[in-house]
Amino acid sequence: CDTPYWPDGDDDGYGDAFSEPLCEETDGFVDNAADCNDEDEAVNPDAEDPIDDSFVDNNCDGADGDAERLLFVDSSSTSFPPDGSLRRPYLTLEQAFSALEGASGILGIAISEGDYAGPVRLYDGVSLHGGYVGSEGWNRSAESPARIWTDSPGDAGEIIGLEAIELTQPIVVEHLIIEVGSAGPGASATGVLADRAAPLSLRNIEIIVGNGGDGSPGEAGVPGADGGNGSNGGDCGGGPGAGGTSACAVGGRGGSGSGRDDRGEAGQPEGCGGGGGDPGELW
Repeated sequence: CDTPYWPDGDDDGYGDAFSEPLCEETDGFVDNAADCNDEDEAVNPDAEDPIDDSFVDNNCDGADGDAERLLFVDSSSTSFPPDGSLRRPYLTLEQAFSALEGASGILGIAISEGDYAGPVRLYDGVSLHGGYVGSEGWNRSAESPARIWTDSPGDAGEIIGLEAIELTQPIVVEHLIIEVGSAGPGASATGVLADRAAPLSLRNIEIIVGNGGDGSPGEAGVPGADGGNGSNGGDCGGGPGAGGTSACAVGGRGGSGSGRDDRGEAGQPEGCGGGGGDPGELW
């Protein structure tokens, strides 16, 4: 037929895109099929569509939110060449952030479920929205968070998953898992680092952080005081013996006496006592 007409069940001026048209103008029918939910008058191409946890595509443009003001990222996409659109999303967050340098009017990045390499530094005024499933027509739910993972150290060995530095415009980061590995010696591991970023809002975020690195070795301690003098060693390597006395000095034990034919025994200890006496003589 020349002019098809689709049913407008919710009377919002937009016909049901999923119904068969008629070829004649009929009450309750309109000449367009732009309504993606003909049972809800609040859902139509003229509706406001904020990205929120209702997860509803209110304006029928194919995704929760205003698709013309979003860049789309899907790590599992096979559509080439990628241009950040619903039909040809970027594969990486790096591609999306690079595209922001020459873009205008972009308010957010829609991220399909999957794993994405970090670290990420937020672009002022551009939010990150997870929860999308690109392979299912960019449906969105709380059960489909994307994961941003990094174990790449910075210049000082630190690891940071997401940085929000000097933000002046409102930013929302939501429905994401941010995970970082363990840092190297003397460095820290941080999931989200915010500095002068008052307009930042984190919603439904899971942050998983590895261990910080071991601290640097401490400086050597102050040298201790000198020790005192040791005590005197004993005679002949042992304690001082109670040697025999003489008119001159203290010595070792004297030797034992002898018979007529033999010398006396040497004194003890060996090397300290006196020698044995000469053999006795017969008088």
